[in-house]
Amino acid sequence: MILRVEKQLTVREPIDDVWAVWSDPQKIASCVPGVFVTDQLDENRYRSTIVVKMGPAVTTYHGELQVEYLDAIDRHIEIAGEGRSENGRAGGSMKMSGKLSKLATTGTEVAIQCTISLDGFFAQLGTRALGQGSNIVFREFVKSFHARLLHPSLAPESNMLDLSAMVWEVAAEWFRPATV
Repeated sequence: MILRVEKQLTVREPIDDVWAVWSDPQKIASCVPGVFVTDQLDENRYRSTIVVKMGPAVTTYHGELQVEYLDAIDRHIEIAGEGRSENGRAGGSMKMSGKLSKLATTGTEVAIQCTISLDGFFAQLGTRALGQGSNIVFREFVKSFHARLLHPSLAPESNMLDLSAMVWEVAAEWFRPATV
């Protein structure tokens, strides 16, 4: 199953400050719920772990992230990642492109394009549920990203990706009466 996500966010911080976080895979990964960079393998490759909670069950995925493109002048980065669950039954890959633009006033716009390919349990959830789930993950990412920008030396609080809460929020959205 393939999911394509395009998002934009605007932050008040100057582009140089945003780029200092955005261009560092360890800093940006720490803003994504459940993602942890465990080792830097070389200049562009990182070992990573994703911890996912669903009810009482916790599953860990191990993989790698790689910076495929980094342009400090144009403020553009492309990162690819892939991983598998510890039992090998589920996995996925992603390609993310992020580009920063200086706003005419103060602040920076961040444009993100991401393609995610999943197999196993998550692929069975379907595009609709995962699309809504990606909105929830993005909301949490933005909170952590803002915190990281305000306090660059402090790592965001480590947290796992709690799918239980996400499933309830998606289900509530599906069953919410339509407004006319």
